[in-house]
Amino acid sequence: MSGQTELELDRCLAQHMPRAWHGFFDRYGRLTPVQRAAMPHVLEGTDVLICAATASGKTEAACAPLVERFLGRSSPWSILYVSPTRALANDMYYRLQGPAERLGLRLVRRTGDYRQGAAGANIIITTPESFDSLLCRGKMNDTEGHVLSRVRAVILDEIHVVASSPRGEQLRWLTERLRRLRVQSREKGWTAHEDLQVLALSATIPDMDGVNRRFLRDGIVVHVPGAREIERVGASGVLQVEKALPDHLRSTQEGLKVLVFSGSRRRVDTLSAKLHKSLSPFNYKVIAHHGSLSRSMREGAEEAAKTGVRSVCCATSTLEIGVDIGDIDLVVLDGPAPNVASFLQQIGRGNRRTSQTRVMLCADTQSAATVQEAMLAMARKGWVGEPMASGFCAVARQQVASYIFQAPQQVRSREKILELLSPQIGSANGNLLLDHMIVAGELICRSRGLTLGAALVEQCQGGQIHSTIESAYGAKVVDDSTGASIATGVMYRGGLRVDIAGHMLQVRSWDGSTLAVSRTGGNKLPAGEISYATSGKPPVDGQALALGKHLGLDDGVWPVVGHEGKDYVFHLGGRRRLELLQFVARTWGLSIKGNEFWITSDEPLTIKPLAFFSFTLGTLGRYVNENLTVLERRLHRPKANQHLPSALRERELLDVLGNEYEVRVVKESKWESCLDLRSLDILRGLLGQ
Repeated sequence: MSGQTELELDRCLAQHMPRAWHGFFDRYGRLTPVQRAAMPHVLEGTDVLICAATASGKTEAACAPLVERFLGRSSPWSILYVSPTRALANDMYYRLQGPAERLGLRLVRRTGDYRQGAAGANIIITTPESFDSLLCRGKMNDTEGHVLSRVRAVILDEIHVVASSPRGEQLRWLTERLRRLRVQSREKGWTAHEDLQVLALSATIPDMDGVNRRFLRDGIVVHVPGAREIERVGASGVLQVEKALPDHLRSTQEGLKVLVFSGSRRRVDTLSAKLHKSLSPFNYKVIAHHGSLSRSMREGAEEAAKTGVRSVCCATSTLEIGVDIGDIDLVVLDGPAPNVASFLQQIGRGNRRTSQTRVMLCADTQSAATVQEAMLAMARKGWVGEPMASGFCAVARQQVASYIFQAPQQVRSREKILELLSPQIGSANGNLLLDHMIVAGELICRSRGLTLGAALVEQCQGGQIHSTIESAYGAKVVDDSTGASIATGVMYRGGLRVDIAGHMLQVRSWDGSTLAVSRTGGNKLPAGEISYATSGKPPVDGQALALGKHLGLDDGVWPVVGHEGKDYVFHLGGRRRLELLQFVARTWGLSIKGNEFWITSDEPLTIKPLAFFSFTLGTLGRYVNENLTVLERRLHRPKANQHLPSALRERELLDVLGNEYEVRVVKESKWESCLDLRSLDILRGLLGQ
């Protein structure tokens, strides 16, 4: 497309958006490719999935034409902007403040941190949990009906972050409930229309068509390819951040802004403390950011990272998505990301105003270094991964409770609830779930319908029912002198000092639930021991899939590598495939062990055992029944599954393990000795050699 053609398109869109253009684009003058491609469809009222690289202008591509559509209408209207995290919701709030002020729009935040009144707002920025709360608690007077009754459009930002998780499933249900509310709003006369436009935004997503079907009811997919060049900094192989990063910064004359991603909150704490010690002599400020830190500490870290010149910010995935922390000069990966999409998100935070991103890949083992190399190679080729898991039945239980709580009298007929359940999980499963909840006392049958039992009423009143995030129990850490919160979810195991977010804190008192600390004098005391209560590590199946793609292997060809007297068969299929292989082996009396990458046995595996050619799934149900809780944990199913009927839990696992494609791949797989020297070297690296 020539520059003249692009200019003509920009002028045409400016003419079709005279009001919104002033609010959103006056200071730019020109549009980005994704804006030119997406905005005509949005102006037409179509549902659109917008996929493009980070910092490409997707937010404006969605918001500006929506605002243009609704501005000047006589009837009140709202746009609901749903962000996957509170940090990103804050970022979007500040990003949209300017356009909202120029256009005279009311913009509000409704999250766990900010509870601005949403009534009469034109743009409501929220999270999935607060969206759920708004649906339940947004009842207004009989004239206005509900705070969300006038929502004409929903924007699902960074949809890839939640699409394959319980929060994504919750978001899908909430969108459907909002559609039902819109129909009711028209019937009650709260609004003149029931239409609801849904837009979803994503930078990296492996299954665009699947996401489109699940969240947008088959809208239009607008995909604008484009990736920045990846410049690698530092050596390959085993490379530890605490040494490699200070060495690099000392060798550079200019001050840099660095973002370091680590895989756990405890690692962020310890790494930020180590880097502070080694980098403070060079006038570098080291800050930390993770989900257990208090709101004030998180926002303080974001501001320090944004305004600092010589700074290093150590973070978990909390800063993986588009929170504005300024232009980062270098991104450091402290170990491999769980998948290529996450890898691209993390390195995409760097050098956002240029066509190149600079990254340092660090790993403390040869195995991790091998995965890093595979991810880098596939990212450079533009491969973002395979479709991820979906279908979390535990969300159905949560939504039943939330849906009943939303009702004015907190009672709904069984038929009304099944109308919501059946399209999502089927009528048989819906009835099974409701019967189980009644027997368990979670629901109570009344003459008018089903109401909530005491335990769920308590969760609703306390707000816990709105979240599908697994509970993380632990202590609260507070400043002894001010009472200000420092962190939550901390598991304290004794000691006179605790290190949190790079700060050495002296323990002043401990009552079993609250740890009071002092910010001074801690560096002279021996360190105690703490950890964080978490819901478990994210699945890393994407690492194995990336390695297979990097080696150019067909999914049905499994290299066999001899090492220290054992054969290692590289299935490279992730945890689901490993569990299926272990089921087959157990059924046939074989003993194997392995991980997401390989299996091994005390018996030779150079020839594929007959068991893996001829197995059937007839006994899989019994295997799942006998190992239900263990399999749920290994396959990263929600802990909330324990509240579901066993039959529903088993069906969910059978759908995961008995996947038709996986069964075929295992049966037809060819186990071949690895003769290619390059592949052999890479695979042995995965074994840590």
